[in-house]
This record gives sequence, structure tokens and C-alpha cells, in this order.
Amino acid sequence: MAGRGRGGGKDLPERMARMAKALEIDVSSAVPKTKDKLLCRIYGDKPATVGFPMLEGLEEIVEKVWKVPSDLPATSKHIEQMYKIKQGTWQSLIKHPPPSSLIAEEVQHRRSGSSSVPPDKEGKKMDALGRRQYSTSALALRIANYQTIMARYQLSLWEKLASYVTDLPADKKAVVSLLQTEAVQLSKQQMNAGNHAADTAARGMASAVLLRRHSWLRSTALSQEVKAKIEHLPFEGDSLFSSTTDEALKKKKARQTARSLGVTSADRSVFKPRYSTRYNPYQYHGRYRPRPYFHQYPPSRRRYTPTRQQSKRRRPFKSRPSQPPAQQKDPQGTGRQF
Repeated sequence: MAGRGRGGGKDLPERMARMAKALEIDVSSAVPKTKDKLLCRIYGDKPATVGFPMLEGLEEIVEKVWKVPSDLPATSKHIEQMYKIKQGTWQSLIKHPPPSSLIAEEVQHRRSGSSSVPPDKEGKKMDALGRRQYSTSALALRIANYQTIMARYQLSLWEKLASYVTDLPADKKAVVSLLQTEAVQLSKQQMNAGNHAADTAARGMASAVLLRRHSWLRSTALSQEVKAKIEHLPFEGDSLFSSTTDEALKKKKARQTARSLGVTSADRSVFKPRYSTRYNPYQYHGRYRPRPYFHQYPPSRRRYTPTRQQSKRRRPFKSRPSQPPAQQKDPQGTGRQF
């Protein structure tokens, strides 16, 4: 496809300079400097870049919009009616993608409500900003589509003119042929500019989708790692979230349920050592038992725990408290004490 390169070739600055000279536009040119002389001999000198001034008519439009950035709608209704898209194709350029996913259902269930916007105040503001940016970028993409189509039509007209150049007189044939060649190259560059405008508009739509996804995910209980993965999934146009989002969430919930019930998957078996590495002084019963490994505890925590029999042997003897002898009673009543 013609014009898919980055800059349109080395002859682009020269063509832009000729166009500026024909339209009497004052431009600025800058030649990039290369210190390595060897690279200059191999690749040659880089062409000078041409900078065009902003046209006065465009300056007035921009300044008018910038005066009240928050009060104006995202797009102009008049301009939006001029650039339409074929029905049944690319409906994402006309309507906002709905948040049809388990994420929206979870947020609405937690907030006990049903809506197409996030429930919290900050989330609603972020979603509204994302919608404004999405509408503006979608209209810019439709305009870029029209620009590319018109450039192709212009190219076909100039190519058809080439068949009539041969019938011209010799003195006019060279001039008309030169103009026709210049117009063909300029039409190709206009197609290339349309591709660049479409790429820029698509990036703006992607940023708007990322902002809207973040406004929904911030109200969920998912981890930051899972949120980042869902935000960076591809955008398919039909829905705000990718089609693989629900599948990933279902697998995650299934793993959490199995983990809570103590069930592990067969492919991810948990390693369990045969013998416990932690020393338990009561796991051996008997007089002789192995001592604990010295590398398991630091020197300050090494201590010897005696057995139950040794504990009984070392237990001090406690005698019963002495009681005075019982007095015998005088059976005859003489008053003597024995």
C-alpha cells in the first residue's frame, strides 16, 4: 500500500518546500547535524525537516474551543453529521462500548444497584472523562477515514489524466507531465497523512478505554496485579472489557473456592516433606532420643528439655506438715493426761 512508511521518503521535505513556496507560506527548516562523518558517507545526509505555521483560520477555531474547555460538548453535532460510517460496520465509532462483564455485575451487586456507570463519585467522574475522550477520538478517526478516501479519489483522477498528456503538443506536454507527477506524489502523501491521523485517533480511543476500565476496577476487591492485567487486555470494540476477562475471573474464583475447601489441582501438587523439619521435644518417648539439629536454632535458643522420668527424679521432696499428737482421754475420769 502506498504511503505506509513513517515519513513518506526523502523527497518529502523537498516537496513540502515547493508547496510552501507556491502558496507563499513562510516555513522553518532545520537540518539535523551528524557528528560521525563515516555514517554520513554511508547513509548520506539526512533531509531537512520543514515546519509549517498554524493557519490563521485554524488558530481561530482552536482558541474558540479552548476558552471554555469544560462547557463545550465532546464533539460538534454539525461536524459529526458530516462524517458518518456505514451502518452495521464499526459501531464502536458511533456508540460507547458497554461494560458488559462480570466486573460490572460484581460492582453493582456490592452497591445494590444497576447502572452503566460506576457507583462511586470519583469513578463516575473518571468514566465521564473517558467517554468524552472516546467520542472525540472516534470522530477524529472517522474524519481520517474520509481524508484517506478523498486522497485515493484524487490520486485516481490524476492517474487518469496521464492518458491525455500524450495528446498535447510537445511544448505543453513536458509542463503538464511535471504537474501531473507532482500531484500524484502529493496525493500519496495525503493518504499517508490520513494513516497517521487514524493511528493518532486510535491511540486516543485506547487511552479512553483504559481510563474507563480503571474507573470500574477501582471499586472491586481484586488485587493490583489482576487489575493491571485486566486493564491491559486488548480492546475488541464490542465491549469495554475483553472477552477473555470473564474466563480469567471464573478461573480465579474456582481456584479460590478450591483453596478454601482444601482441594488442590492435580497439575499443581503441593510439596510435603516426609519428616517434619521442626524439632518437637515431645515426639520421642524414651530415655534416649536424638538431639535437635544445631542449624535449626541459633545458639541463644539451644536448650535441653528433660524427659518426664528425669523431671520426676529432680522434683524436690515435700514432707507433710507435722501435727500435734492426739491426747488420750481418761476413761476413769481422774483428770490425768496420758
